[in-house]
Amino acid sequence: MSDNKHIVNYLKYYVDFKQHLGFAVLINGPWGIGKTKFISKFVETIDGPDLQTVYVSFNGLKSVEDIDRELFRVMHTVMGHRLFEAAASIAKSAAKAVKGLTIDVNFIDLVNKYTAALYVFDDLERCSLPSAQVLGYINGFVEQGRRKVIVIGNDEEIKDLAEFNLIREKVIGMTFRFNSVVDEALPFFIESIGDKKTSKFLKSKIDIVKSIHQQAEKENLRVLQQALWDFERFYMVIESKHRENDDAMTAALRFILALAMDVRSGRLDESDLRDRQSSIIGSMMSRQAPALPSRILESRRRYPASDVGGSMLSDETLVAMFIKGTFDDAISKDLNASSYFVDVTLEPEWRTLWHGIERTEDEVIDALAEVRACFEQRAYTKPGEILHVFGLLIRHADIGDIGMSRQDVVTQCQQYVDDLYKQGRLDPPSDDGKPRLRETGYGGLQIASSDTPEYRGLFSYLEQVQAKVASDRYPAIAQELLENLRDAPAEFVSEIAPGSGQYSKYRKIPILSYINPKDFVSIWLCIHPGLQRQILDALTTRYEHHKLNDDLSGELGWANSVYAELMSSVQAMSPHGRYRTRIFLEYSLDRVPELTLPAPPAPPAPGASV
Repeated sequence: MSDNKHIVNYLKYYVDFKQHLGFAVLINGPWGIGKTKFISKFVETIDGPDLQTVYVSFNGLKSVEDIDRELFRVMHTVMGHRLFEAAASIAKSAAKAVKGLTIDVNFIDLVNKYTAALYVFDDLERCSLPSAQVLGYINGFVEQGRRKVIVIGNDEEIKDLAEFNLIREKVIGMTFRFNSVVDEALPFFIESIGDKKTSKFLKSKIDIVKSIHQQAEKENLRVLQQALWDFERFYMVIESKHRENDDAMTAALRFILALAMDVRSGRLDESDLRDRQSSIIGSMMSRQAPALPSRILESRRRYPASDVGGSMLSDETLVAMFIKGTFDDAISKDLNASSYFVDVTLEPEWRTLWHGIERTEDEVIDALAEVRACFEQRAYTKPGEILHVFGLLIRHADIGDIGMSRQDVVTQCQQYVDDLYKQGRLDPPSDDGKPRLRETGYGGLQIASSDTPEYRGLFSYLEQVQAKVASDRYPAIAQELLENLRDAPAEFVSEIAPGSGQYSKYRKIPILSYINPKDFVSIWLCIHPGLQRQILDALTTRYEHHKLNDDLSGELGWANSVYAELMSSVQAMSPHGRYRTRIFLEYSLDRVPELTLPAPPAPPAPGASV
C-alpha cells in the first residue's frame, strides 16, 4: 500500500461530500517528490462531465490579474466555448448601451470563475504575491464560489511563512504531509528511459537504485530521475564488453548514481570532483580526522558501497560528464584502465603504480621497481609523465617503501630535470611561451601528492627549466622570423601579432629582441609598400594595451631601436618616400606610448645647401 493512501481516501471523501465544507486541502511537501503527479493521477480517477477540474500553477505569477488570465486560459481549454458565451453577450450589450462612448469592459471579470467542481492550485510557494493575497484569492473559490479546492505547495519555502501561518487556518482546513513515492515513481522512470538496454539493466538493479536514493536522504524524485538519465548516457557510450561485465556495471551504477545525486542536489561541484583522490588518500593516511571533512569525504560516508573516491572514472571524465554534460570515448578509455578491464602487462608502469590501491601487492612491487629503473635511466621525457612520477615518488616516500625522504625525492627529481636539460631531451613550453602543463593532472588522472609543498616546488622548477629550454631556442627562431619577413611577410605578421593569424604563436614572447634592428629595417625597406604598412600595423597591434610594459617588456629596447632606425632612414628617401613612410608611422608606431620619439635632425647651418 502507498504511504499516501490515506491522502487518496480523504480526498475522495472531500470531493464526494455533498454539503459545503468551507475549506481547502493543502498537500504539503518538498519540491520534486511527486506531489503534482500524485494529484494528477487522483484527478484522473474522478474527473468527468459531472465533475470537471481546473488546474492552475502559481509558478511565476506576480499579480491577481496574472492568476485570472491563467485561470481564464485553463477554463477555456477545459470547458470549451459555452462557458464564455454569456460573458460575450454581456460584453456586447454593454458596448451597445452607451452609443458614441468607448467603454472598457474587462471580459475576464464577466466570466464566472466558480463554474468547475474542483480547483487545483499548484506551486503555492512560487507565487510572487504576499501570502494574504494568495490565500484571499483561494478563499474566494471556497467561500464565494462554494467550490472544492486542493492546494499543492511546500510551506517551508514560503517567504512570509509567519503571515501565511496566521491566515492559513481561515482557508486551509486540512493539511497532509506528502511522502515521497519512490516505489511508484522509480518503475515509471526506468520504463521511460529511451535506451532499452539501459532500461533493462536498471530494472535488474532496481533495489540498488532504491538504496542509493535512500542513502542520499533526498526526497526529490527529479534529482533521482536526472541521475538515471546521466547513467543512461554513460551506458549508451560504453563498449559491449563493458556492459557484459555485470560486476563492473553494478559498481559503475553505484558510483555514477551516487555522484550524480550529490552533484545534481548541489552537494558537490567541479572542485570536489577534481580533488577526489587527494582528499580520500589524505584521509586514509592521516592519523587525525580533519576538522572540516571535505565534501567528497562526506559523500563517501553517505554512500559506503559506491566508492565515490575510486578510479573507475577519472576526475577529468567526471567533470566532463557532470559539469560540462559531455559523455564521450574518454569513458571507455577510463573503464579499460580500471581494475575490471585492465591488462596490467600492457599498462604503463607509472599508471599501475597510480592505481596501486586497486592492484595486487605483486603488481605494485613490480611497477614501483620499473618506475625507479626508468627514473634512473631518465626514460620519462613527457612533462606530464614526469610530474606523475615525481608525485608518485613523494607518495611512496610517505608510505616508506623506497628508502627516501620527501627531501631526498625533491633533490633527485631536480637532478632529473637538470639532466634532461643538459641532454637536450626536455620539451619546451607551448609555442606562446606558456606551459602546456596543468599542475594537478595529466592523462585524465590527478597527480599524486599534488597538494604537497614538495610537489609544488618541483612543478615550479620544471616550469623554470622549460622556460630556459624555450629561451635557448629564441635566437634560431628569431632568424627564421627575419627570413619570413623577407620571403613571406604575411606569415611573419601571422606569427607575431595577436589576432593576425590562427595561432600568432609569438604574440606574447619578446622574440623580436633577438633580431638585429638594422637588419630588420634593412629588409623592411626592400619590401612592397603595401606590405611595409602591414608590418608596421602588426607591430602596433603587438604592442597595444601597454604590452611593452608587460609580457613584451624585454622587447622595449629593440622596438625603440627599430623606431629610431626607421626615422633615420626617412632622411635618405625621396620626397614621396618620406611622405609615405611618415604617413605609415603616424598611424602605427607613433601611437605606441612606450616608444621614444627620436630627436629631430639638427637644422642646416646658415648658408649650407639644402
